[in-house]
Amino acid sequence: MNRKGSFPIFEKIRYLLSETASSLWRNKGRHFFSLVIIAFSFLVSGIFISLSNNLNNLAKELSRHLAIVVFLEKNLTPQEREALQEKIKQSPLVAQINYVTQEQALKRFEQKFPDLLPILRELNTNPFPPSLEIALQARYSRSHLVTSFLDSLRKEKGVEDVQFNREWVERIESFDRVIKAIGLFLTSLLLLASLFIISNVIRLSVVDRQDEISLLRLVGATNNFIRFPFIFEGVILGLLGSFLAIGLLWLIISLFPLYVGHSLGAFKEFFQLRSLTAPQTIVFILSGGLIGFIGSLSSLARFLKI
Repeated sequence: MNRKGSFPIFEKIRYLLSETASSLWRNKGRHFFSLVIIAFSFLVSGIFISLSNNLNNLAKELSRHLAIVVFLEKNLTPQEREALQEKIKQSPLVAQINYVTQEQALKRFEQKFPDLLPILRELNTNPFPPSLEIALQARYSRSHLVTSFLDSLRKEKGVEDVQFNREWVERIESFDRVIKAIGLFLTSLLLLASLFIISNVIRLSVVDRQDEISLLRLVGATNNFIRFPFIFEGVILGLLGSFLAIGLLWLIISLFPLYVGHSLGAFKEFFQLRSLTAPQTIVFILSGGLIGFIGSLSSLARFLKI
């Protein structure tokens, strides 16, 4: 019997599509269950990737809005202050520098904390020193160079103290690293589960179609011709799962601000919740197809004896 076959290319494509659609519909309960598991696996992965994206963006935005506050000695002369201000301005790290007088500092405090005004009045003096507010260049806001810059500021004559509150940024960055580690671990487990699910779905499809496979061998179909519908079925399952996960992730990201946006407090002004980036979405979809392809091949290698 001739095993090379003589099926025209369009006939092969038609057969591939019809067999895949037929298998998906014939065993829709099994495939629906598999699709839910695959979509859930990719959804969990997408949530962790999206969470990491948003934490990273939040850290960047907070860093961009952070300012170094240089508190000046009250007896510093205007000439000394201007000389110091000009010297600081020469640093490549500095984007902008503003002088805040004692009166301006007091007015800011009164506007932000009106409930504390009675306590402030009891002091009978302005407790706020004059200061310089330094905005850093965006590219340096998270750089190790900032530490040495702060040390140099503290050594300047006329400087009483220097504050740069990066604690929140560092906490967010640390939390981001934990999220990435947990996400990688869970994603690995769930993708392995998806591989296992697809492999078993294809195994059951092979068992269901043993008579058809035997008939194809008798009429001279090639091994690849017999394998392709099963491989395509696995790839379609993987792609559908990844597409469904992307849709669910988009829905979650869209609804999230409506239900918990008020809990973000002051952080709301610093960033907008985002889903996956375009490159991440492409990789996400391709990963779904790849998982389906590998799962199908592993199953065929074990259970399809041709």
